[in-house]
This record gives sequence, C-alpha cells and structure tokens, in this order.
Amino acid sequence: MRVIAGIARGRRLEAPKGLATRPMPDRVRTSLFDALGPHLVGARVLDLYAGAGSVGIEALSRGAAGCLFVDRSPEAAACARANLDRLGLAPRGEVWTCEASSALARLARTPGRAFELIFLDPPFELFGGSALAGDLAAAGPLLAADGRLVLRFETGTSGLPTAPEGLRRVDHRTYGRSTVVVWARAGGTEEEAHGAL
Repeated sequence: MRVIAGIARGRRLEAPKGLATRPMPDRVRTSLFDALGPHLVGARVLDLYAGAGSVGIEALSRGAAGCLFVDRSPEAAACARANLDRLGLAPRGEVWTCEASSALARLARTPGRAFELIFLDPPFELFGGSALAGDLAAAGPLLAADGRLVLRFETGTSGLPTAPEGLRRVDHRTYGRSTVVVWARAGGTEEEAHGAL
C-alpha cells in the first residue's frame, strides 16, 4: 500500500498486522482523488473508520490542510500515527481512538467545526445497519458549504443509503467490489454523471 500522488507519492504505508483492515484499493483511491482534485487543496478532512490512514494521508499528500483520523482500534490508530510521522505529515494530522459515533458527537459540540471532505469507509458488514445510518446523519451537519461527503460500500449491497438531511447525491461510481457515493449540500438538480464530483 503506497501513497499514489502528491508530496508523499510512492511512499509506503504500513498496515496493522493481524487485523481485518480493508484499505481502499489503489484503483479506487486514484479515480476518487483525481475527481476530487478541485476540492482537495486547503481542505479540512475527516477520515472516519480510518484504519491505517491511507485515505486521509492521500488527501494530505495532495494538498489538504489537515485531517482528523478516527478509528476505534488502538492498533490501527497507532499505525496511522506512525505513517503520519514517517511521512512528515504529523503536524497536519490528528488521530482519535474511538468509535465514529463518539467522534461525531464530540465534533457536534464544537462550534464552527466543519470539513470540506468527509470520508466514511466502514467495514462492509456495517452497511445498512442503524450505526452507519446514524453516523451518516451526524456527519451531514459537519460538512462545509462547498464540501463533499464520500461513502464507500460493497457493490451489490441492497439499497442505496439515504442522503443525509440537507445533502444531495452528486456522484455514484462502482469499481468491482467497491461502490462510492458522494453527497454535497442541497441545491440545484441531482447530478449522477461521472465527473460531477
């Protein structure tokens, strides 16, 4: 697993040993981040279910101003911190070891805290459950006016997740086992064409 582009391009990322982590495949990260390009520079990023931090680190490498990484696993969080340190990105990264729902509740109590990019890449088995639905609903209000909320889930899972209140779907892409849905603040007509990120 390596950083694909930006200042840390080609640098290797470590993943926790013996854990069932499921990093976003390189092909998916490449397509997603190439499309998100205009929204990356200077962005504040929230990486929920972060694992070893590959998604948030990719954003930092490509010019994001900062990223908050959240994962409930102490081993995964430690690995994310080590990756940030080794790549010289630690000053722009913050790692919380807790459930996504706890982090979202804490952020909701912080006035003015908003993110231009919010990534949710939960374990596939959580899709469709009440916990993920609650996390999506809680993440919506934390999205900045021109931000994007990105959810990855397993292709073929029945039912598209409900858009968080006040958001509209602007993209929906499938890459083999992975499907990615992107939401933005409501306004205008829904765009589902590729390139609408």
